[in-house]
Amino acid sequence: MGAMTPIAADDEAIRELRAWTFDGWAPWAYDQSVVVLSPIARREGGQESPVTWASAAAELGVPFESLMAGHPSTKSLAAAATAAGMEDQFIWPDDGLVSPVLWSELVKILREYTLASEYLHAGFYLGFGVPDVLRGVATVLDINDASYGFSQVLAGDIYQTPGGLAGMPLFEPSPMRFSPDLSFLWPADKSWFIRVYPDSPFLVVSCKNEMAARIRSDAQFECWEEGLGSPRFEVREG
Repeated sequence: MGAMTPIAADDEAIRELRAWTFDGWAPWAYDQSVVVLSPIARREGGQESPVTWASAAAELGVPFESLMAGHPSTKSLAAAATAAGMEDQFIWPDDGLVSPVLWSELVKILREYTLASEYLHAGFYLGFGVPDVLRGVATVLDINDASYGFSQVLAGDIYQTPGGLAGMPLFEPSPMRFSPDLSFLWPADKSWFIRVYPDSPFLVVSCKNEMAARIRSDAQFECWEEGLGSPRFEVREG
């Protein structure tokens, strides 16, 4: 297992990140940003089968666009399911978090664009304080009134297990989190940038056109995109 090391507070990328006002998906300019939704499932006859957010919305009788208002939320889906008397027939990510299944699938694509020996910059949300696993290996900084810990991590370590890094989960399903949540991830050359929102069932990949097309072409993902002026929704069955 490679070592995690703190990123210096005066690192150029960290300075640029701290100047970011969260007025977009990423602190740097990219060709595109792709919002990838965590997978959901339909429970019927004791069996579970994957469904898209769009098909779930159609079955629940609510406009898909209304679920995406602001940003995707499992609370909106849960409320619609409860109103339709179908709250026990759908399975959402725990507490609205990014699914480790989604992460493990995305890692397959990230591997195509980075080497296992390459170091990545990782930012962890510290809304519940600094956990022991980050003490001494992360620089704690405030960005937009929230605390984050920044570490340099071997790509091979962050990719090695679904939703895990150095023995700690990246997406902790427990309401009382004793592990940090991954919020930002990018390689040294900033060729792509991943943003994860706390308690939200999606992540955003900002990248070049080629990588964005690769993500959209993968049938494992359901993507939502916010276009200029009005939402544009791209959904994919299967």
